[in-house]
Amino acid sequence: MSRLKAGLRLFAAALALAAPPAAAQSPSVCGCSAPPGSSGLVRTALGTVFVSRETGFTPARPDTPFSLPARVLAGPRSSSTIDIGRSCRITLAENQSLDIGNDAGGRWCVRVVEGRQPPMVPPSAVAGFIPFAAASGLVVGAVVFSIARAEDKVSH
Repeated sequence: MSRLKAGLRLFAAALALAAPPAAAQSPSVCGCSAPPGSSGLVRTALGTVFVSRETGFTPARPDTPFSLPARVLAGPRSSSTIDIGRSCRITLAENQSLDIGNDAGGRWCVRVVEGRQPPMVPPSAVAGFIPFAAASGLVVGAVVFSIARAEDKVSH
């Protein structure tokens, strides 16, 4: 049984190495801040705009209020204007995200983050990766199967 676990670990490691690296983007500094007790309002929403809620992301329409902390996503060919409290108005362009969280002083820190949408992978990269992944899966599967069956007796 320990050989089977070792084979499964080998398979998981192979998949982790074969996965394309994720592009990490760090959020910018606070674009503006709002006092505690503030709330948010989607002033305008053109295209695909989502607001985080307790149940997940929901589509946003103009004049949609939301509570803080929150995240607002603008999709491809979309834009939105967001009001946070009375003093903060942010405009999101396509494929931008607005993250609203507490800063060290207890105020709401509003950050615009570029490129929160899933990265676009060129079709040629996917086409070249699929045969490699399939062949790797077959090889690793055969190794796991042979390790698991190594102690089986064969009659002559």
